[in-house]
Amino acid sequence: MILNLPFVLQAFVGLLKPLFPKSVQERLVFKRAPVLAGLTELTPLATSERTKTSFVKEVKTLLP
Repeated sequence: MILNLPFVLQAFVGLLKPLFPKSVQERLVFKRAPVLAGLTELTPLATSERTKTSFVKEVKTLLP
């Protein structure tokens, strides 16, 4: 799973996706993570327990 990848890069990876084995292709999934998108830097994930908890909860909901 890849979170918050810009659209242009998603399109580029989409072009290369057929070159990967089927097992890898099935795992290439793009999703949006609002908590992560709302951060201007990643430092709060390491320093703020509240931010870290919110991010972990969000990721758990996005995982299959």
